[in-house]
Amino acid sequence: MPTMRDDGSRSEWYGMDADRVWGVYAARTRRIRAGHIAILLMVAVVYYMLMASMESAGLFYLTIVMFVIVTWLVTVSCRRCLARAFAALAPIVVQDCDVDKYRAVLDRYARHDRLNLSADRLAVEYARCDYLDDEPRRAVDRLGALHVSGDGNLRIMMLNIGAIACHMMGDYRRRDAAVEQLRGIVSRRRPGSVERMMLEGLLHDMGVWFRPASSWTHADADYIAHRMEEEPSHHGRVGWQIQLAEYEVLHGDVERARNLLEDPTLRPMTPRSLHEGDRVWQLMMSRQW
Repeated sequence: MPTMRDDGSRSEWYGMDADRVWGVYAARTRRIRAGHIAILLMVAVVYYMLMASMESAGLFYLTIVMFVIVTWLVTVSCRRCLARAFAALAPIVVQDCDVDKYRAVLDRYARHDRLNLSADRLAVEYARCDYLDDEPRRAVDRLGALHVSGDGNLRIMMLNIGAIACHMMGDYRRRDAAVEQLRGIVSRRRPGSVERMMLEGLLHDMGVWFRPASSWTHADADYIAHRMEEEPSHHGRVGWQIQLAEYEVLHGDVERARNLLEDPTLRPMTPRSLHEGDRVWQLMMSRQW
């Protein structure tokens, strides 16, 4: 596969090394915690002032209940803000496709997580790095050591990565088991909700990914092309574009496949995408003779 230029799309972390990324991220999380602690202190002061001037027992207990509720809401808000700050690191791999730097940032996070409060989340993120590094066995082994229950986002991500990694290994039994668990989660989501529609879209994507390319129909090719155009992440678009190129090769349009694979906007690419691109390129070259 020929050398390709990149498309110029960058995350906010582009050009920073792992230490710099960690420094910016840590500063953000400190501000988030400090802001929420300040709010809690203000709530505590107001609570103390109300309690000091209160004479009614009924109002006394009502104030306690309100204080507990407000404290809980502030705590939930803090956790959500911290989760968004962590999720903001993902463009290092999905936009810049820099798996090594993302893994290095995770290493720094792990060193600061002294109580192992984020151990499961870190393991899932490391597994994402493994499969993007074209090391599906390592990803599956890492995920197999986890015991994440419930229907939350972490379990969804774990099942998604696990299904893809198992497919890469040719372990279709465990792949299908992971997909069925995802179907179960979807069935428990409220019909018509945004989250359910997103998960149904993921299952539809898997229905294409996990079928042999030789079985793809014209309708599948249209779907792949649509997903390629609509995909917000660079890594995702690259994956769909390589699949569309494979479809074109298998259906005789080698010139169209070549244009897709030589597209100057495909760079940067993860090791997994590079491997897939090279595989389709070799398939295309074999069909020319």
